[in-house]
Amino acid sequence: MLEIVKMKKEHISQIVALEKECFKDPWSENMLISELESKIAHYFVAQNEGCVLGYIGMYVTADIANITNVAVKKENRRCGIAGSLLKTLINEAKEQKLCFVTLEVRAGNSPAIALYTQMGFKEEGRRKGYYRDNNEDALIMTLNI
Repeated sequence: MLEIVKMKKEHISQIVALEKECFKDPWSENMLISELESKIAHYFVAQNEGCVLGYIGMYVTADIANITNVAVKKENRRCGIAGSLLKTLINEAKEQKLCFVTLEVRAGNSPAIALYTQMGFKEEGRRKGYYRDNNEDALIMTLNI
């Protein structure tokens, strides 16, 4: 049974492994631990019986939420986990009475773009050559709350 909880220190080792699976430039254990200590960072974990299946994070500054990370284990994709995490994050933003949620996504990441669009995000701009590994553009997408 899928459970969405706030990220805790005991999740970090599994999230480090997930970062390595999902990203070419993964966050380190120390980076993730520092997120737990940050006053502006909010992270949620999707888990099943203690096994981390995915996670999402955001920074809150003023009245804006900026999504920092979204990751789901490869074998658990297309099962609604990213959508559940995103809904949890959006609800948190609403509870904090924020104005909007924004994010950057690789221009070639069609599945993620489709999910964000389905959740109401709209493309607001483009950052040319944003990703260092292949110089890919990032789309800036925003959801008004």
